[in-house]
Amino acid sequence: MTNMANPIDPESLDVQIGQLIRALRIAKGWSQEDLSKRVGLSYQQIQKYEKGHSRILASKLYEFASVFGVDVSYFYHGMPEALAGQEDIDVNKIFRKDTWKVAAKFERIEDKETRNNILDLVTTLARNQ
Repeated sequence: MTNMANPIDPESLDVQIGQLIRALRIAKGWSQEDLSKRVGLSYQQIQKYEKGHSRILASKLYEFASVFGVDVSYFYHGMPEALAGQEDIDVNKIFRKDTWKVAAKFERIEDKETRNNILDLVTTLARNQ
C-alpha cells in the first residue's frame, strides 16, 4: 500500500477536471455542442464530464487538451493544493460564465504593466466589497 501525503478523492478530481474543461470551453466561447463536435462526443457526455459525473479516460483527456491547445498536465497542475482547500471556495462564483470571459480577455493583454494595473484595480475593488 502506498502512503500518500496528500491523497486525492477521485470524485473531487473528476469535478476539478470537469470544471477546468468547462472554464476552457467558456473561455473559447464554445457551447457544449461545439465542444462535443470537436471531440466526437454527445453534448450530454460533455455535461457529465463538466459536472464530474463521469470519469474521463486518459486518451479522451489528451484529446481535450489538444482541442484546447493546452498540455494535459494543465488539468492536474496544483491539484492536491487546490483540492485541499476546496471547501473554502464557492465554485459557483469562480466558474461563472462572466468570470471566464474576463479571464479569457485578460489573457490577451500582453503588456505586463497593463496587466499589473488591472490586477491592482481588481484587488482594490474586491477589498471594498
